[in-house]
Amino acid sequence: MTVLSYAINSGCERSDMSNSISDKRVHKHIRITVVGDGNIGKTCLLICYKDKKFQEYYIPTVFDSYSMTVPIGDERYTIILRDTAGQEEYDRLRPLAYPDTDVFVVCFAVNNRASFRSVEKKWVPEVRHHKPYAKVILVCTKIDLREDDNPDHLTTLEGKQMQKKVKADRFVECSSKLMQNVSKVFAEAMAAYIFSPQKKKASTPNCVYL
Repeated sequence: MTVLSYAINSGCERSDMSNSISDKRVHKHIRITVVGDGNIGKTCLLICYKDKKFQEYYIPTVFDSYSMTVPIGDERYTIILRDTAGQEEYDRLRPLAYPDTDVFVVCFAVNNRASFRSVEKKWVPEVRHHKPYAKVILVCTKIDLREDDNPDHLTTLEGKQMQKKVKADRFVECSSKLMQNVSKVFAEAMAAYIFSPQKKKASTPNCVYL
């Protein structure tokens, strides 16, 4: 297990946004925004990562933010996680969460080919339009539902092919219900940002921060 993986799996400390940002020990931030079609498990993924357990029932939110402190090596990072709504009626509101995002987690569900097609047709173009230099992690959710003989279910190979097609930085498959690779999703997101080459900074217009 890498230092980063160990820190993410065992060292997260949830904290209020204001407290985290004012803590002098925390001097770096990584803002991660989760996007994808509606009803594919985005909110559940975030809740499972935050609470370290699966909840059968929860109330999906339009926008929500969680903040936690993660020790990585000799440094401490404030990780800010953002949920978004994928439905069309939120298309104008959703980009308000994009301007200061460092990493986008673009999700699709293993049993939802429409959500898979949306990765290429909607989500990656949308986030790259607003943040061209942000990292992109492609995530397949609900793999506990995968049936190998079901042609409607997406395969690992298809996910990897999509990763190459949209030039995502990483690809992860996960199951919130089984708590499989939930922490890995966000470990990969942090690693893609922290260990990336020197990042270019794109100028952004005046915007609203959530």
